[in-house]
Parts: sequence; structure tokens; C-alpha cells
Amino acid sequence: QQVTEEIAQGMGLPGTQGALVADITAGGPAQKAGLQNGDVVIGFDNKPITDSRGLPRVVAATPIGKTVNIDVLRKGRKQSYRIVIAKLDEAPADKPGKKLPPPAAKTIYILSQLGLTVVALDENARAKYKLAGNVQGVVVSEVDPASPAADKNFRPGDIIVQVQTQTVHSPDDVNKLVDDATKAGKKVVLLLVSRGGDLTYVAVRTGGAG
Repeated sequence: QQVTEEIAQGMGLPGTQGALVADITAGGPAQKAGLQNGDVVIGFDNKPITDSRGLPRVVAATPIGKTVNIDVLRKGRKQSYRIVIAKLDEAPADKPGKKLPPPAAKTIYILSQLGLTVVALDENARAKYKLAGNVQGVVVSEVDPASPAADKNFRPGDIIVQVQTQTVHSPDDVNKLVDDATKAGKKVVLLLVSRGGDLTYVAVRTGGAG
């Protein structure tokens, strides 16, 4: 996805150049090469990648089976990987039977800094919001209509997968990471959100951060 100024601020990037990796296909070439969610692609096959629109065009023009270099920024440091271009296949069906993490001691938190209320992703939440059994994270149950989260179009049923690039399993995890970021003076909190099965990074300004 596109690197906005807020996302760049949330990730500590020097600018908005590159294409942000929001999701990695399991077993695909990117995963095999070592790429991760949150990597920012800045070069592909010795061609600079300035934005998210440029990357698909360059990849589509690359022959199947060719091994190319891919340059990324990961936590502010440049790294290079070699990736083998493969044909795009249909995504494999998600395997059922994943065990859910144990419930946290506290299963609901009101994140006043962002204007969100989050709850544990249990069977009740899955049924209420019609969420797939393979999705993991923490569910948004309420959104303050006058909050920074509402400005970013958050809605009940959205799933927070990561906060500040750290995977979360409980409302307590989310609360602690948001609280830590706020106390550290961060004006933007970076969330990886699953909505309708699609992952996207969203940078949310903390309340009172002007």
C-alpha cells in the first residue's frame, strides 16, 4: 500500500517513498525470500520504487522464473533479498482448526487516545461480526464518532492485528502498546488492520496531538 506521511511518521521512515507490504501470501515467493509485513520496498530488479503504484507494474513486466534483487527498509534499515518470480496462483484455502489464544484477564479496553473500544476475539465476537475462524487479533467493538479513529473510517468488526508493528493477541496487548506509544510522545500510532479479510496499515493520530 501507499506510504502516507502519517504512516511514515508512525514507522519512523525518512520519507514517503516506496511500497509498504501489508500482507504476505503464505508459501509465496515473498515469504520464501524472507520479506515481512511492514517492509517498505524501495527497489526491485535494480529499479527504484517510488510509490505503491510502481511496484505492481515492474513485477508484472518481470519474466516468470527470474531471480531478482528486492531492496526494502525494515525498521529504518535497508536490507536486500533475492526473490524468484512465480506465477500468481489462487490462494490456498485457510486450514481450519487453529487454536485460539487463551482469553486475557481483562477482555475489553476503551482506548481514549484513539477513540476505540476493543474486545477479545472470542467465539461471541466472531459470531456477532461474522469473522472468519482463521483471523487472529483484537476486535473493535465501538468507535467514538468524534475521534481520530473515526477520521480513519474505523468501524465495529475491524480487527487490529498489530500495534506499532507488534502482533497483538488481547485487548491488554493493544492497550499497553498504545499507552507506551503515547507516553513516549508518539503523535501517531500505527495499526495493522484486517477488514473483510484484507490487511492494511492505518496511522491514527492520538487524541490531543494537534
